[in-house]
Amino acid sequence: MIDSTLIERIMEIEAKSERREIKSYAIRGNVLSENEKELIAKERKYLVFNESEKLDFSSLFENSNDTVIEIGFGSGDATAEIALNNPNTNYLAVEVYLHGIVNLLRLIGDGKIENIRVIRWDASELLKTAIPDSSVSGFHIFFPDPWPKKRHHKRRLLKSDFLALLSCKLKEDGYIYIATDWHDYANSILEEAERVETLKNESSSFSERSSWRPITRFEKKGLESGNNIFEIVLKKRR
Repeated sequence: MIDSTLIERIMEIEAKSERREIKSYAIRGNVLSENEKELIAKERKYLVFNESEKLDFSSLFENSNDTVIEIGFGSGDATAEIALNNPNTNYLAVEVYLHGIVNLLRLIGDGKIENIRVIRWDASELLKTAIPDSSVSGFHIFFPDPWPKKRHHKRRLLKSDFLALLSCKLKEDGYIYIATDWHDYANSILEEAERVETLKNESSSFSERSSWRPITRFEKKGLESGNNIFEIVLKKRR
């Protein structure tokens, strides 16, 4: 029998995020099939629900390994591949797209990937509420919504205040790895990062693609359309 309380909890993202007037995402596909509900119930041990207390990564993953947080993992294919290739690193995967969460849970179950935990939450609220300062080894933000129309630029996630929040959560020498196929957004991120004194760009401008970063589904479509990929790696200053 499917636990209806579990399903209700994972559907709560809209209520949780009402506090923010401007959101960096749009809810879509917020309906689950019976098969998807069954899969969520089956793989529930990989889901994280936390609304009031700071997360303890050592308890969450039952080890003392470094923890990387991925914000907006989409379908989760790249997340699963990275975690499989790095079994001694923990990955907390954050997403609001419900069907992406279901797909990642499927990949976790099929691949028996024990070093991923999944949470459906507004990233800004999660960082402010549940992530301790100086606790994260890295952040992965691959192909965030560029909100290309000028009137929507205010909804872009990667602004100086958010980058400063990420920096606060990083351990010393921790990193933020960003990839986008939107040139205007990439330049904007570089400008916003310059305003954060606790972060430094690993390159004079854009970085080379790291060999360990898989090509995402979204990225593959972009490359096939002739889009360029822009990578930015920021490190926390000592």
